[in-house]
Amino acid sequence: MAPVRTAEDLTATLDRQLKNRTRELNALRGLITRRGTATPLREGAMRGGVTVLYGHWQGLVKASAAAYLDYVRVRNVPYDALTTNFRVLAIRDILKRNPQRPPEEQAQVLVEFLQGSLGEPYDLPGAEGITAANLKLPSSACDRPYTWTRLRNLRGENGVA
Repeated sequence: MAPVRTAEDLTATLDRQLKNRTRELNALRGLITRRGTATPLREGAMRGGVTVLYGHWQGLVKASAAAYLDYVRVRNVPYDALTTNFRVLAIRDILKRNPQRPPEEQAQVLVEFLQGSLGEPYDLPGAEGITAANLKLPSSACDRPYTWTRLRNLRGENGVA
């Protein structure tokens, strides 16, 4: 993926990601909702559709997060101008770099970062690990069979508008 340098680049990247995924999901939905489709084929497509939908959601979240992080990185925004969640990502990255260090050394590195590096431009490697929190389904999502109506209702249960 090319670097996202402007807000227009970011918007174009996000639109392209969403358009490609929507096209494939609409084709699958058409197969499921088409009259005359054999019941076993329809049920198999529905089960497969859940997997495809989940995969597309994960891929969209990860690609969007990577594009946004790239956009922030290219703009050379200092840490102290960013919200807390970006600073948390930076601290997590610092801790991951040398997990074998004694706790005292890790604490020293963190204090040095907090005291002197907040004015430096944001620099994180990417969107690794960001999608884990975005993929949690409520327990009620697994207790009933899926239908297209059920899948549409899950969106409301997850708090996704």
